[in-house]
Amino acid sequence: VAARTYAYVSLGKYSFFDVLSSTYDQLYLGKKVEDYMPRAKAAAEETRGMMVTYKDQVVITPYFGNSNGHTRSWTDVWGGSHKPWLVPVETDYDAGKKQYGHGVGMSQRDANLRAKNEGLKWHQLLKYYYTGTDIAWMYR
Repeated sequence: VAARTYAYVSLGKYSFFDVLSSTYDQLYLGKKVEDYMPRAKAAAEETRGMMVTYKDQVVITPYFGNSNGHTRSWTDVWGGSHKPWLVPVETDYDAGKKQYGHGVGMSQRDANLRAKNEGLKWHQLLKYYYTGTDIAWMYR
């Protein structure tokens, strides 16, 4: 859902394509990922059309490898206008680690361990990392 939302918000970002296939734009691994990550494909199918919203607007949803114990705000990293859903939150499972990535939004490591160790579901994780958001069906 976070990747779909990010891609949707990025439509028209560049003149000939929408996102880069690198960590600059959330690293798209291509269609072959479905072969070696079947759970990712199933998750995409099960959540088809769902996106993250804030006050009924689809919003940007950056994510990254892991933090050092807390995420960072949009303005601290990239400046610009305040995005109230992208504010620092605690990432207990990342505490004491070296930050890998920009630190804004969802820590993939922390989210994975929260799901495994605490039984949190995908929608609970999204609402934790993207403060004050909802998840809405934008298409079916």
